[in-house]
Amino acid sequence: LGVVERQLRNANSVEPCPNPDTNTITYTDQNGISGSFSCNNIGAADSYIASASARLTNSDITITSCSFMCTAGTAGNPPFVSVSLEAEDATAVGVQNSKVTTSTQIYLRSY
Repeated sequence: LGVVERQLRNANSVEPCPNPDTNTITYTDQNGISGSFSCNNIGAADSYIASASARLTNSDITITSCSFMCTAGTAGNPPFVSVSLEAEDATAVGVQNSKVTTSTQIYLRSY
């Protein structure tokens, strides 16, 4: 989540915003370079979050829910991205297996 937050906070823009596919968010960084984050194979044993084609989560974690939702800015307020993630240990079973949920809103800096 830290990588996602740093990249999006420093992004010049998220296109399109709002994004129709909440499993993927595409942005342009402060240097004009395009990047993206995506939720892949959600709920499956090989689920993960990726930055472009690089895997951000390891295979010991199963991503059970994931979304990136961009909300357009308004007068005086920059656009923001709401990130919601839910994951669990891929190898734990029974009472040892529990889900972890986190969410955050990331406001883009205005350049």
